[in-house]
Amino acid sequence: MSRSYDAWIPLPKAELHVHIEGTLEPEQALAFAARNGVELPYADTEELRKAGQFSDLQSFLDLYYELMAGLRTERDFEELADAYLARAAAQGVRHAEIFFDPQAHLARGVDMGTVMEGLWRALGRSESVHGVSTQLIMCFLRDESADSAMRTLDAARPYLDRITGVGLDSAEVGHPPGRFREVYAAAAARGLRRVAHAGEEGPPRTSPRRSTCSAPSGSTTD
Repeated sequence: MSRSYDAWIPLPKAELHVHIEGTLEPEQALAFAARNGVELPYADTEELRKAGQFSDLQSFLDLYYELMAGLRTERDFEELADAYLARAAAQGVRHAEIFFDPQAHLARGVDMGTVMEGLWRALGRSESVHGVSTQLIMCFLRDESADSAMRTLDAARPYLDRITGVGLDSAEVGHPPGRFREVYAAAAARGLRRVAHAGEEGPPRTSPRRSTCSAPSGSTTD
């Protein structure tokens, strides 16, 4: 007898590419915003779900950054990560390599410690609570400067024991990866693996040379 696809979802699997801020469910995004006094331009979850019908990478990024505005406290980041891990575990995920975008939070006045401590409260207990091992990858935003990326790497220094690698994400067009060569070299000198998003909206020349990248377990540039 054949079984439906849903019957096989709990099979053990690895999630090698997930942006933790992108896991915000509409209900959670609105709840965080309300709790922190942040006004979002959506009347309810139905309207927010409709906004999630993307036409290209930039339309996705616009909503992605807009919803981040509700993330303000350690509690927010802890609950965000814990909710993702619970859903992932229910779907059979046993290992997750998780990207996060600290520059987007630093620009809003949320310091690195708030982001890291909040995420780590959930990630640090993930194996015992959810049965999911994790690795954390700190991304630099391609549409920000290399100097900003270097400052972000410096701000992360107290937390490098919790970070496996660095990545490069956000808008590609007009933002060549070569600008970040020195940042990647500095990350390598600090023992961090290097990965990068590439080819999501730009031509092949937007891809970093593979010699600059060294992926965590199972990950590749994408």
